[in-house]
Amino acid sequence: MSVRTDPLERQATMDRLAGETDDQLRHDLAYWGVAVLDHEARCNELRIEFDAVQELHEEAQAHVRLVADELSRRRDRTRARGGPS
Repeated sequence: MSVRTDPLERQATMDRLAGETDDQLRHDLAYWGVAVLDHEARCNELRIEFDAVQELHEEAQAHVRLVADELSRRRDRTRARGGPS
């Protein structure tokens, strides 16, 4: 369940928060504030890792395309000379 996506969970959380003291609310705010920063840092780490893997993937795709093109050219030359296809 998620307060972000589930209206019932969101309402239950709002009801719970309405019954908390100011000190409890400040504690919750501090907790979630740290969680946001932690998650943001992890997202940035994953984004950097994803970008690096994406570059490797694109490099591999380029090699596949070049090898496939060369094989196609050789097949076409063989066919033009009347060889097997």
